[in-house]
Amino acid sequence: MGRPFRPAGPAGLGLLLLPALVLPSRFLWPLAALLASLGASALLVDTVVYAQYRFHVNYFMVSLFLNDKNGEIFSLSSETWCVVVGVAAALLLAQGWLARRLIMAGNPERWPVGKMSGVLLLALVASHLLHIVADARYIRSVTQQTSVYPLLFPATAKDFMAGHGWLDPRAVRGMM
Repeated sequence: MGRPFRPAGPAGLGLLLLPALVLPSRFLWPLAALLASLGASALLVDTVVYAQYRFHVNYFMVSLFLNDKNGEIFSLSSETWCVVVGVAAALLLAQGWLARRLIMAGNPERWPVGKMSGVLLLALVASHLLHIVADARYIRSVTQQTSVYPLLFPATAKDFMAGHGWLDPRAVRGMM
């Protein structure tokens, strides 16, 4: 069995942003709402699965779920399915309202997209720097959080810092 198609990196981002460049806004907002709802729903399902089973949703688990004909591996009650469908519908409605409001708004200067993007980029860089320092100093209270968050791949730079003489791993280990 081959690996599933997973757009990653700049190519995946380009594939996701391509409709925004081509489609008119009246067709763009439903697509944006659907993609945002699917992403939020996937994150919600992953959060629930991690809370119950202490592992994140992956390709193997999804294939087990889809090929479980008799409910031997996963058995979900009708109440659980109703909650899932209700939450997904509520997410779709909320994302649709927000996408329509943002995309169909006639005044794009109202939203400071550049400033918001700058703040998000700064937060991303700061979180990676925090993880680099915590990893270099063997601070487990920070580095052990990596497995809790889905799709979190923080930067580490122990070898890079040791190679440039910025870190002596034996001295840091001795301070613990």
